[in-house]
Order: sequence, then C-alpha cells, then structure tokens
Amino acid sequence: MVLYDTHLTCVTLELNYGGLLLQLHEIHLRSSMDNKCFFYKATVVEIYDGDTITVDISLGFSMSLRKLKVRLTGIDTAEMKSKDPELKKKAIAARDWLRTQILGKDVYLDSEGQDKYGRWLGKIYTKEGICCNEELIKLGLALAYNGGTKNQELLKD
Repeated sequence: MVLYDTHLTCVTLELNYGGLLLQLHEIHLRSSMDNKCFFYKATVVEIYDGDTITVDISLGFSMSLRKLKVRLTGIDTAEMKSKDPELKKKAIAARDWLRTQILGKDVYLDSEGQDKYGRWLGKIYTKEGICCNEELIKLGLALAYNGGTKNQELLKD
C-alpha cells in the first residue's frame, strides 16, 4: 500500500509471517520539499496587517510556541501607518480580509526560516488548503514580493 500526503511519500509493506503481521515503513521527503524548513499546525492569535500575523504553534508532544510573529512570504501589502489615504484603505482591506479568513482559527504554516528582524517567514494555509499569501495577490490586496525595493504605489487602484 502506498500512502501520499502533501509533503511525504510513505510506502508501507505488510507481511503476514505465520500469523505474525509485520509492517515495514519507508518514508521519503519529496524533492520539492528539499528547500523547505518545517510545516506546522498553528492558531492565529493576532493579525497586525495584511502580511504580518502572530500565531501559537503546536510542536506536538504537548509542546507549543506562543505569540510568534510571522511575516507572510512572497507578498507585500500596504502599510497600516501609510499617510496616503488610498494605501491606508488598501492596508485595512488586506488586514480585514485576513482576519475574516484566519483570525482565531487553526492554520498550517509552511516555514521558510527567519528574516533580519527575527520574524518567522512562511506561507499560511487554511484548513481547506487555501494559501492566504496567494489569495491576497489574486484579490489585488498584495503585490508579489521577493525582496528588493518595494513599490506600494502599484497597489493603488
């Protein structure tokens, strides 16, 4: 029997040897996961803006990390402190959309390490498998961003 999930391939071989059932398991990370850090179940406890949230992360074995700041990778949303009324409106819309989707809910965090400010970086997925990072871009509430100079003027309608 071969079982698959999003990130692992698990091959299970069952042998019946004189009434004794033996199970051999072989687990492989898929090659697309080679550059990933970790995949966690988390609960969103605060949303500061459209690309910065705070989570409690379950580590398993009754252990958790509380109130970790996470910067959603691959996107940039307008700043809440913007003096430009149009950008401020866009910042509020991005934050509010994210709040309706994940605040107080369990999510999955695909961690990509930390940034220079000590925030954890990652993609956030709902329990239904929707990537919030990508949805914010599709909705026009965020720009694709992978470092470098930001141009939030592009967020204006």
